Amino acid sequence: MTSGISSSKWVVFKSAVKRFKWLGILYAVALFLELPLVLWMELNREKSIQGNLWAEVAGKSFQSQILFHPVAHLTSIAVAVIFGLILFYYLQNERASTFFHSLPIKRWSLYWQNLLAGLTLIWLPILINGLLLYGVMAVFGVTEVQWPNHYAYDPLMETVDANLANAVSVGKLFAFWLFLNLLMTGLFYIFTVFVGMLTGNVLLQGALTFIGLILPLGLYLLIKFNLWKLLYGFPRDIDESTVLWLSPLVRYLDYQNYQLLFKSQAGYIWYVVAAVLFCLISLFLYRKRHVEAAGETLAAGWIRRVFIYGVATCATLTGGLYFSALNESSTGALYLGYFIGGVLGYIIADMIAYKSFHFYRRWKGMVVFGAVFIVLLASVKLDLYGYQKYVPEQDEVKEVFFNGLNRDSVPAVESLKGQDNIRRVRELHRQIIKLEKENRNLEKSLNRPIPDGAFRPEEPRRVMTADITYVLDSGRKVKRTYMIDMDRYREFLYPIFNSEETKRSIYGRLFKTDVKKIDELNISNYHLGKSVRIYKRAEIDEALAALKKDVLNVSYEAAVENKRPTLAMLEFIAKTSWESKYVYYNLNYYEDFKNFTAFLEKHGYMEELFLNPEDVSEIIVKKAGSAETVAVKDKQKIKVLLNWCNLEDERAYLMRQQQPVNKGMVEYYGKIVTKKGSPIFVVFDSSPYAQQLIFKMMQEK
Repeated sequence: MTSGISSSKWVVFKSAVKRFKWLGILYAVALFLELPLVLWMELNREKSIQGNLWAEVAGKSFQSQILFHPVAHLTSIAVAVIFGLILFYYLQNERASTFFHSLPIKRWSLYWQNLLAGLTLIWLPILINGLLLYGVMAVFGVTEVQWPNHYAYDPLMETVDANLANAVSVGKLFAFWLFLNLLMTGLFYIFTVFVGMLTGNVLLQGALTFIGLILPLGLYLLIKFNLWKLLYGFPRDIDESTVLWLSPLVRYLDYQNYQLLFKSQAGYIWYVVAAVLFCLISLFLYRKRHVEAAGETLAAGWIRRVFIYGVATCATLTGGLYFSALNESSTGALYLGYFIGGVLGYIIADMIAYKSFHFYRRWKGMVVFGAVFIVLLASVKLDLYGYQKYVPEQDEVKEVFFNGLNRDSVPAVESLKGQDNIRRVRELHRQIIKLEKENRNLEKSLNRPIPDGAFRPEEPRRVMTADITYVLDSGRKVKRTYMIDMDRYREFLYPIFNSEETKRSIYGRLFKTDVKKIDELNISNYHLGKSVRIYKRAEIDEALAALKKDVLNVSYEAAVENKRPTLAMLEFIAKTSWESKYVYYNLNYYEDFKNFTAFLEKHGYMEELFLNPEDVSEIIVKKAGSAETVAVKDKQKIKVLLNWCNLEDERAYLMRQQQPVNKGMVEYYGKIVTKKGSPIFVVFDSSPYAQQLIFKMMQEK
């Protein structure tokens, strides 16, 4: 028997392939049913619809996203993990482990042959189905695929990208498909094997595999959200395009894989590096692994300690977030969550690691973990690292991005580089830090239920999220996010906004728009449900020229404080390369836009968009949940009310009359009575300034 085994260097590889080829065949069939067969039916349906035109459009307009469908990816993940479990299952079974390691085959050979057997059985079905997919495309004469990418526009927004649909050759497309699937299934398989070297229980191996594939992303989010709770000014935004790469499992199941087609290679390179490292580390652990580890939950003492402290850390952070979510305004809830999560996490991890309920015998480890966590928590909370008080020096700052100063909710596309603006932002930043307690109380108050009588229209409060990002000369970025009362910081915000540089930054997309790419301009007066569409090239050019002048003169009261009504919403419509319309840019139209108003009057669009106060007999204003009613007949007041109302139907109007009194919120509604006698039912804007105006009108009755 020994000579027979020695005579074949690949006996383990051949045996593994022979024993588990049935699973490889099932995988190949499953892929065939999910991909080539579905693609054939889809192309056949498209061809029958196009008829004689198919030959012309087959290589130009066909789009298919089934190649990257999560269902097919889910099948590939399951198969890769299953192969990782069964091919090295002998390590988790004491008798099988003893038998295999008694064979005259070195451990490194056992490892590589089983590893290659698994890769062969996983990759062959992928290669076969890849060829079938390519063949299906060839049979139907498809040579190129229009691949939509909704995130392909230039981040600086200089022009409308005509390549939102990328013409990708079939060969290039399937090269990427093969690379992606071979890499990801190989990574999942190798990682499963790596986890198997750490544990002696197959069920725990499977569970830890999926946990490990999500862990980097989960740990990143846990740390980030906990720091947000602990550190004042810690940014809250998450860049999904960057963060999702931390979890290959999430990235692979993301239905938007096609959006990154051929555009981001860094993540895939890191996956290749990770796969190689896991291979080498697994081999090292295998050679050091004791046969007696079979049946144990974890294969070595150091692995137990890593597992226990790792689980306890994640449980502590999760507990803090969970309890603080139940009570956003309570710091005590956060600390209570840390305590409960840490204790439960440590106890459960200890019982799993040692397969024993006698966790209390190892109480010293829990004390050490608790002490270390408390020290770290205290150092962060006390800001020993100087994070919360840090404001870069003027001469260190190259540029600064400041967002939050416009109601259009469009992030600034250009930075502020002027020394005056950098100085103003730094002054604002220092003042925010100085009034930290006041700002924190404001943020907490927003998370509390509004008590009866808390809102008074004569005392409106405007809250904004201020995002500050400094770019230093060294290239390092310093980012902070704060919730502030706009009125409290008006003396700092006002001069920042009123500089031309800031307005060019806020409305940068408008200035960078290539007018030739805009095919349509929609103007929607949502107050009264009226709209105008402009298609003429000369008029679009004229409108954009007027708007570029107006945004430089827009007032702080209109764009920031909401003290000027938004008369209409402007939508700039562009077309993709496959003639599909999409909204390229939105812009609010304020009373301040004198040039644009002159444009509308010149071309007769004002009458189509707005209701003339002279055509209105009266506006009846009612207070929800109250008998208070006032009939406004003054034309100047009618003009004001027309700009602060929103259209609704009669049914809603009647329902509001039955609405109970809500002392925590004031709401006004009513109807416009035209001279023709027809009523127009409306609800009035709920913004503090609009509420204040209407409140005064009600008092003047």
